[in-house]
Amino acid sequence: MFKYQTNSKKTQANQYHDTSTLFYQTLQDFYHQLNEVKKMNYSLHIYKCIHYIDAHLYDKVSLHHLAKFTGLSASYLSLAFKQEMNETVTSYIQRKKSY
Repeated sequence: MFKYQTNSKKTQANQYHDTSTLFYQTLQDFYHQLNEVKKMNYSLHIYKCIHYIDAHLYDKVSLHHLAKFTGLSASYLSLAFKQEMNETVTSYIQRKKSY
């Protein structure tokens, strides 16, 4: 019984360490993305859209999919994207594909 408890505590300690490491890495990734957004002068939502579009350029990407991905309504995202990028989501995708 004592041996089982020791193994159980080791397992819990390892799980805690793994969870802590994952949390720290996620926090670092978020901080890095936030700094990249500041450099680009885009809002976080628009940056996420740009990054997603660039990563999935030849997949089917729609305004509604991006809205769901960012947690914004499609109409608000469309307006925000147009204001920050000076082009629509569709024209941005088309322009990127033409390169």
